[in-house]
Amino acid sequence: MKRQIVPYLKLLLLSLLLSISILSISLLHTTTGNVPVALAARVPPTPTPAPTPPLGTPWLLESYAQKTCDVQGRPPVEMVTYYAAWINGTWKHQITVQITHAPAGTQTWSFYNPIPPGSSNGIGSLADLAVQIPSDTPLGTYTLQLVASDGTLTQSVQVTLVVQSRCSHY
Repeated sequence: MKRQIVPYLKLLLLSLLLSISILSISLLHTTTGNVPVALAARVPPTPTPAPTPPLGTPWLLESYAQKTCDVQGRPPVEMVTYYAAWINGTWKHQITVQITHAPAGTQTWSFYNPIPPGSSNGIGSLADLAVQIPSDTPLGTYTLQLVASDGTLTQSVQVTLVVQSRCSHY
């Protein structure tokens, strides 16, 4: 009897996952003011081991050479890509993170920001930053800054955004 139920449970689980995906996409469409959005996220895997903070610095914003690619205006939608904030060390005050030096017209927002007081070994993202470029962003390679600050100490690392007519590695 159990063997007959297993295929039905798999089918039920697949149906549930598809329903959640479709609902998520439709909610994304309605929450963005009826602007079509394409997700082009690629956050590289968390590297190990993480460098340690320099002597006298309580925490270090890790630089893991994050690079993403967005397709320019094909389809004619606003492209969204993500960068991650990895921090190594201990901090007594919340840390806020942001993206700067993005192309004109770009919107940014973040998840899990600010980062509450705590500690981390630099392995695993503590906050994610979304970058939404306009569909008419000129082709090219853009060097953005991922900036983290606890109010006393501010650090930044470069992240790369490539805007092309086609992104083949994603």
